[in-house]
Amino acid sequence: MRKLLSFTLASLMLMSAVACAKNEPVKTSSSASAAETFLVERLGAVPEEVILGDASVAASYGVDMSDFENDGYILRTVGDETLVFGKTEDGLDRAVRKYAKAVQNGTDDTLDETYHEGYRIERLTIAGRDISEYTVYYPETANENMKFAADEFVRLVKKACGTELPIVVGEPESPAIEFRHTDDPALETDGYRYFVNEDELVIEGAVKRGCMNGVWRFLQLECGWDFLIYGDSHLQESDHVDIPVGTQRTEEPSFEYLNLWNRYDNFVNDRTLPTDAQNSYGTVGSASHGIFNFYVSDHYGDGDQPCYTDEDFYEETLENVRAYVEKNYYTDPSFNRVNIGQNDSTTYCQCATCLEVLAEEGGNAGAVVRHANFLAEEINKDYPGVAFTIFAYAGSNTPPKKTRVNENVYVTFCYDWNCSNHKFDGSDCKDTVYFYDRSNKHYAEWVEGWCDKCENVYVYPYNLGTGLNEYTVINNVYDDYRYLHEIGVKGVCLEGSDYGNFGLKRIEQTLISEINWNYGMTRDEFTELYHKLLRYEYGEGWEYVLEYIDQWELSQDMVQCWSWWGISPGDQTSRWYDTGFYGERFDSFVELLDTAALDAESAIQEERVKRLSCSVLYKGCYSSYFLAWKDGDEAEIERLSALYDRCMNTLYELGENPEDLIKWWDGNRIHYRLDLEEEAWSRWAEHYYVITGEPLPDDAPVIEKE
Repeated sequence: MRKLLSFTLASLMLMSAVACAKNEPVKTSSSASAAETFLVERLGAVPEEVILGDASVAASYGVDMSDFENDGYILRTVGDETLVFGKTEDGLDRAVRKYAKAVQNGTDDTLDETYHEGYRIERLTIAGRDISEYTVYYPETANENMKFAADEFVRLVKKACGTELPIVVGEPESPAIEFRHTDDPALETDGYRYFVNEDELVIEGAVKRGCMNGVWRFLQLECGWDFLIYGDSHLQESDHVDIPVGTQRTEEPSFEYLNLWNRYDNFVNDRTLPTDAQNSYGTVGSASHGIFNFYVSDHYGDGDQPCYTDEDFYEETLENVRAYVEKNYYTDPSFNRVNIGQNDSTTYCQCATCLEVLAEEGGNAGAVVRHANFLAEEINKDYPGVAFTIFAYAGSNTPPKKTRVNENVYVTFCYDWNCSNHKFDGSDCKDTVYFYDRSNKHYAEWVEGWCDKCENVYVYPYNLGTGLNEYTVINNVYDDYRYLHEIGVKGVCLEGSDYGNFGLKRIEQTLISEINWNYGMTRDEFTELYHKLLRYEYGEGWEYVLEYIDQWELSQDMVQCWSWWGISPGDQTSRWYDTGFYGERFDSFVELLDTAALDAESAIQEERVKRLSCSVLYKGCYSSYFLAWKDGDEAEIERLSALYDRCMNTLYELGENPEDLIKWWDGNRIHYRLDLEEEAWSRWAEHYYVITGEPLPDDAPVIEKE
């Protein structure tokens, strides 16, 4: 009987209304214009027998859509009429896409579909009892995180199946959903366990954040609420979800700190963001460039590193750090660390004392660690538990040979100039990254060395967007984040903004979050998750997108070792994909994504395919133009110009301005020329040899860069 009752009761009224409306058919509503436009573009016209409308039009035909979600719709063949009703503009858009595909498949005469009516879970039972029989309990000693977890459980269960559970503070009575704290050190600060017996569901979490995580993972793993902790969440539709006696799960995250930093985070998620108090004020964060806040002496150099062995520097920083800690230790509940990360410079002091320490320790990090240890030891005498964060970065990557890192010092190891094409463990690197003369073998040796010297190692990988000339690391995600966990890394801060969503950053980050909670997943399970995300992201045509991605990855692998730092969003200062391979397959790539766009089930899915297509169009033109110019192939240049124009026009359609497109990682903006040949000769010309294998001719029409 799932979701059929309301339509069955309305069907007699609907049939009657359709018959009465033959003379004056109600074909559209004010929200139907976009749907009409879509059908005209896809089918050439809006068929006469099609009745389009939102919930108000549906009501005039006796159909009540008040119980539908905003993206819900009805698609029905009734006699000679086809009824296409959406709860909102989003629902109507989804409905006409489904209808158009049915027309193209020749199945439009037997339509009978209701989408997202009522609750996603029609019936939810635990230990054989209906969820409505349960009461939620937590003790009087509950902290803010446990209270938040209980509220979140009640809210999400109601959203899933319509039942609002009561919450009682006190001892549980059967049947119960009981929240507990655990002192099991194996669950640390974020872990949880849940289990079901005949009388109750118990969610037992680590004191700081375990209960909250237990709720979200229970709903994901047992109720089908995909990607609820991170990403675009999706609750699968079910007639009946039963969680039997004996169900149990214990998990702790792979990393105690995971920050998938993305300044343009645009995920749509059903969970609630906890307040700082409900989140138990989080964990110790990664380092940033903070040491300059604690010294003012002129002789340390403007922007360069201070002298990390100077006695005055020790005294000055201790005095200023102590004042900072005194100000915050008792008054700010979120205070837990002092950021003394090095300045953003590779220039370290070369005085005699610093050089002596460098020789003893095998690198610049020795003096940095000694200074951090000093501050941690002195401050923690009076203010226990204060952490100090420093970098292993840009000249201090190598761990010290002699000095062990204090237990209250956290080291953030940056993958600053590593190979972006291969796995972090270095096993795939066969070369070094052009002028940096490094490979991931070096970085693996360094980070593993830090893990031997330090209890608290975080890593800071970069995976920043590069505009239309995108790259992907999707092929390395599974191995990389399992590797980091295995060697003892405790935290990850991934700087991975995708400025414009022209690549796969959203999918890459969501998969990292899933590995964080299921380190033991098999590669097949990872692949299944990856494909599910592609399906959600791009629609029914996701396999066409996957076919492109596989070829895209192959074009990157053909170039061996390269670093994303060499890829600016408008210029190409290194080669990170094989342009010959890419250019040869350019037309097939465009065709794959065009086909995927036709199969999109919603406007947002179609937009995501188009954004990826913009990257394909740009990279394909970049890969192909100079070869056509060298051969004097005017017809090919004209064809490429049309494809480049399509890229620019699509950007405008998507609300982007290609001449002032997006902020890149450093705050600059990208300015693409609107004309292919202007873009080529102003921006691509310096890479003429990389693409053609021949030197740039003296008479080439190079345009000076702005």
